[in-house]
Amino acid sequence: MARLSLRIVQDRINKINDDQEGLRYIADETGGLAYFNQNDIGRGIRRVLDDQSYYLVGYEPDDEVFSAKQSKFNKLEIKVKREGTKVRYRSGFFGIAEEQLAKPKLSVTDTLIEALTSPFGKNEIAVRMNAIFAGDEKQGAFVRSFINVDAATLTFTKDTTGKFYSTSFDIVAITFGDNGKILDERSKNFTITLDQPQYEKFQERGLVTTFSLPIKNPGGYQVRLALRDVASDRVGSANQYVEIPNLKKDKLAVSGMVLENVSTSIWNRGRLVPASESSGEADPQWDTAVRQFRRNSVMRFAYQVYNPRGASGAIRLAQRLTLFTGGKVVFQGPAVPVSTLKSESPKSFAGNGALFLGDNLPSGDYILQVDISDLNGKSSTATQFIQFEIVD
Repeated sequence: MARLSLRIVQDRINKINDDQEGLRYIADETGGLAYFNQNDIGRGIRRVLDDQSYYLVGYEPDDEVFSAKQSKFNKLEIKVKREGTKVRYRSGFFGIAEEQLAKPKLSVTDTLIEALTSPFGKNEIAVRMNAIFAGDEKQGAFVRSFINVDAATLTFTKDTTGKFYSTSFDIVAITFGDNGKILDERSKNFTITLDQPQYEKFQERGLVTTFSLPIKNPGGYQVRLALRDVASDRVGSANQYVEIPNLKKDKLAVSGMVLENVSTSIWNRGRLVPASESSGEADPQWDTAVRQFRRNSVMRFAYQVYNPRGASGAIRLAQRLTLFTGGKVVFQGPAVPVSTLKSESPKSFAGNGALFLGDNLPSGDYILQVDISDLNGKSSTATQFIQFEIVD
């Protein structure tokens, strides 16, 4: 048992290191610093500030470097004669002509284009997005994005009667592949008119909507979203990286998770009352988009499991929950059988679980890790994470 525990710990350490290797590589190749695995962000900032002594070296390539017909990586090397000096610099650049840059084809404003292409988020309009991957036999893999817009940051106008409120805003969503090419782009204008009760509810919960994008190939994808308030021209944006596994391979995988927050009043002796019995209290789309939960409530989650092995049709899966905050484990449950499996196809099964958020959990950011183990397969485990916040 001790050897098994040590192996599990080492496997998780290796996974963390593998996940961070890309960040370290980017920092090294661009002359920057990688700082992680520390809760003291001030220490990292001090390290960056202490590194502010540098020289700016200008270099102007020949026109042939930016050929529209081909793009290649141009390697750079900088050497200094001063002994003991360490030099960090960009290792090179791609000669990409202006006309080769991927640009949205949609007819949108410059402010939206800037919000979509900027590495920094725009927060004039409060936008939350949670993009998760899923899949089925008909559609294959796809990314589903859950979006919430804070209505208090939108501009509403009353009509002449004073009974109705109206607002208008544009939403643009673009999905990039791992090669930087645009795979999908969508835009839509929303004009909403609400009466007083609807307006009050809209102010409380905001706009909630979803959209899905089919994904043909496995790999890493980036979903970017921008929203513009038409009356004020204020803009908000959000983006998220989503990794799609190869569902066609005979390897255990688990989808992203849809969330639902329910009060303890409908958590009866460990039995989760279906949403239809919860008096309209639960709102999975809002909960999945916003991911904010109160203490003394139950966070219910649902997922899909792909490619489990079954002996004579018997699928046996176990589920283990681990809760993190500040990089530390605050809860870890035992591996328990998943008893609520529902077959959606020969290779896809729906499962769910729940976690009680007790009053001993302080407000702040948390990560829930769900490990799904195939009891019919040797050392076959798939892991999924979901970030959420506990609020007062």
